[in-house]
Amino acid sequence: MDQDIEIEKEINAMMIQRFWRLKRNIRAARQVIPSLREKFHFFYSSISVNMKATTSTQKLFTFVKNKKLKYFAFNLCDNLLCQQWVKQQRLNQDPLPFIFINKIYIGSMDELQLLIDFKLFDSILNQEYLKQCLACKTPRESFENEKCLNCQTNYIFFEKKGQGVKICPKCREKQDDDRIKCEKCEVECIRINKIFIHLQEIQ
Repeated sequence: MDQDIEIEKEINAMMIQRFWRLKRNIRAARQVIPSLREKFHFFYSSISVNMKATTSTQKLFTFVKNKKLKYFAFNLCDNLLCQQWVKQQRLNQDPLPFIFINKIYIGSMDELQLLIDFKLFDSILNQEYLKQCLACKTPRESFENEKCLNCQTNYIFFEKKGQGVKICPKCREKQDDDRIKCEKCEVECIRINKIFIHLQEIQ
């Protein structure tokens, strides 16, 4: 009799656990649909112990508020599906928050700040790179070409993928490939497309 009661308790506990897991997954899945409507979305953690991640997230929320930007924010603390996806995409190698514009991963707050400073953010948000090269303003002739025929710049040069030049996000000086922090600013270096160096020179 006692054994039957214990078995029943275990079954009930398993059912309750399964119910809450299912409810959590449904809630996580429902977040994906509204996020697809927005051009700008990002992943953050509300309980991050990393000071830089916390500061960057606060700056990001301030930016979207001041910009009156429509966005969707995924809190990784309460979204298991997003946690798994982030690991699969290896985004967790970068600092939080993970920022996407038109579903293109651009990096964290340092990379976003770079786009803002070079006055590229609005152009990228409005997908002007589909019409012209953002580096030299040459009209885009075909969607089949990934690079501008005039300056050979990748149309989506802002995507954080295969970036090869290391700079300090604060002083913007080019760094040695093996350097982790800028010697002058003591700030962690970031990898960017070399076109940013060219844009800095012509500006």
